[in-house]
Amino acid sequence: MHPERHAAVVEQLIAWAHVTDEVLGIVGVGSTSGERRPDRFSDHDVVIVTSTDAEAARLRHDASLLPLGTQPLLAFTEPDHGLTVILADGHLLEFAICTPDDLGWFAADRHRVLFDRGPVAETLRDVLEARARQGASDGASAVEARMVAHYHHLLKEFIVAIARVGRGERISAHRHLHAAAVDDLLVLVRACVPCEAVGSEDPYDPARRLERSHPAIARRLDAALAEPLESAVRSLATVIREVLVPRLEDAMDEHLDLIEALLDQATAGHRSTVDVAR
Repeated sequence: MHPERHAAVVEQLIAWAHVTDEVLGIVGVGSTSGERRPDRFSDHDVVIVTSTDAEAARLRHDASLLPLGTQPLLAFTEPDHGLTVILADGHLLEFAICTPDDLGWFAADRHRVLFDRGPVAETLRDVLEARARQGASDGASAVEARMVAHYHHLLKEFIVAIARVGRGERISAHRHLHAAAVDDLLVLVRACVPCEAVGSEDPYDPARRLERSHPAIARRLDAALAEPLESAVRSLATVIREVLVPRLEDAMDEHLDLIEALLDQATAGHRSTVDVAR
């Protein structure tokens, strides 16, 4: 969507909120916050805060009530408070529609309250301050425990992916490697490797803007994920050895040796001695 058209949609939402008493606030998130000029790939991420649960439910289940300026190609609700709208030109609008009491999930640093009949800005400030206090009170040991859990899950997903390779279930192997294992790897990279671009991180998606925050690692991961499945496992293991081993468990080298040995067995057509069947 052209940046001017992107801005026009935001203005339509604000104007609609002014004349809709049940709407207490409009919050733009990410590129919709106005902090950066949107480009033609930017979608709309908007929180609509309503006075009642009934009004929130009504808006989520009838996108025609929103001032979109055109008939949606497709609109559907998502878990919790979500509504996704796809326009005929492929433009994506993602809404969260809820009351102030249901804003406890909010975690976006890049946001702006675009319209506030009250108490939206105050509620968001309280939510984010409480989240920051919780993060500060967790302490280093709690953070380390979460990172170790992600690392253990990463190892498990590697092993499951390799077992699927051995069985010839390559689509399943791709899912475990490219989705689950890489998700854990990205969380670990974010936590363990200093960011090169402040403000580039996304609290909901560790893959977003990795090219800005960790450019060298992003290039290596992009190249690894473009390789054939077996080569991708080895390349990702190499990235882990070189990037994470110095920062996490002492036993990681031994664990990665096991991963490579299991891959050798799977690609040689042998059954692994490790039972990973579910």
